[in-house]
Amino acid sequence: MPKPPKKPWQPKMAPDDRNWRKDKFSSVSARADAELSHRRQLQQLRPLPDQDTAHFAMLMMLHGAGWPNAELWEQWQQQHEPGEVTMMVHLKAGVDPASVRTGREAIACRKLATSVEANWGDISLVEAQLDSMGELLRRCPHVTHIGLASGHDLPLQLLRPGLLLPGVSMFGAYQFPEVETRTLKVAALDALVDDLEMDLTEAQDWAQALTFHHQWMVLAREHAAALVLLTKEIGVVGRAIHKACNSVKAGMAPDEFILLTALRAHGYARSVQRVELKPGMRYPPGTLLNSYPTLVLFPAESSPHPVLWTDMDSKTECQVERHTGQQYFKRMSLRECLKVSVDRCAIFFRKVEMREEKGDGGQQVQKLLEVLQQLWHGGSSAARKGAKRKRGASQQRSSKGSGTKRDAAGATDSAASSAADSETAAGSGDAEEGDEAETPPRPQRKRAARSR
Repeated sequence: MPKPPKKPWQPKMAPDDRNWRKDKFSSVSARADAELSHRRQLQQLRPLPDQDTAHFAMLMMLHGAGWPNAELWEQWQQQHEPGEVTMMVHLKAGVDPASVRTGREAIACRKLATSVEANWGDISLVEAQLDSMGELLRRCPHVTHIGLASGHDLPLQLLRPGLLLPGVSMFGAYQFPEVETRTLKVAALDALVDDLEMDLTEAQDWAQALTFHHQWMVLAREHAAALVLLTKEIGVVGRAIHKACNSVKAGMAPDEFILLTALRAHGYARSVQRVELKPGMRYPPGTLLNSYPTLVLFPAESSPHPVLWTDMDSKTECQVERHTGQQYFKRMSLRECLKVSVDRCAIFFRKVEMREEKGDGGQQVQKLLEVLQQLWHGGSSAARKGAKRKRGASQQRSSKGSGTKRDAAGATDSAASSAADSETAAGSGDAEEGDEAETPPRPQRKRAARSR
């Protein structure tokens, strides 16, 4: 009988938010279903693949660039049980599906009826997300989690049991110094009271709940349902807080703060935990887990946009954060970033668009697929290190009592092991000597910049 896996380290739970309402959270899915049932009849909508069976849904937010990584996503979906995962597409209003640059067939068969003219940096992008989630919830009665992604994202992990916890959402936070956070909360409070004439107590709830986050997250069904119910209020409050952020020169777009802020202000968030999520960890429903499900790197030259990776091996100097929070710069390739991202427990990665050269024959895309397939099936550097330790222990046991012959045998075994490791490294693109695979990157913004 195989030994059961060891339980991962479980961090101490953060205290419950002061606004937490367990009764509201427990009933929100039923209330959202009742509200959504009054909208367009589901029978009038064209059926989309796996909508009746899926337990996880990827919501792809796309525009004129299309879906560059559609084939990789379809390969990822096929690694799961049939019907377990669905992928649905919101295409910006005004974009002709036949005119997009990439992924036309995949978009055509997965496109939602919802279509909003969503613009970067504007509340309309949030409206597109919420309206799309509303349609998705109606279509998919068994979905427990919704992932938000763009066409430039990649899937790094398969959705194995224990990775997605009931009622728990995952996000990545923007970290600001305490002084800047207080300044933003005061500006938000003033805007809500002065511009919206909001009651002071309600405005304080919103201001204290202000949370800055990456827009690419994984939402539990309950949290998605709550946001859909709050769509109108989110639009009004989001515009006011966005104006307040601009007034203090903090370039935060509405989709980078309003979703989790609304959940916390209305009592749908139990607490916020910061930890990397590993299978076996347990958190109660309602938890917002700051685990960076989608990892993104910013270049060292202080660009407001993250790195766009266009091949596997070219290196870019990136901002990297150690586990201690210390910042440093490091030259990394996409191949290296993908491995350390999985070791850091990220589920998705962005931004990637392989650029095919003339005569390339799609080699870059094939190389990327090969690396992803290794990661999907446990080929991270952490897994390789574990296998190497096991081999070393086995060699020591087999060489006990062999006297002087032991050194020769040990050297031979070691050479064979090193050769095997070298072959693995050649196939999976291990980092160069001196690279720190155990210190994977985590984005942290000390300035107001937007992740696009």
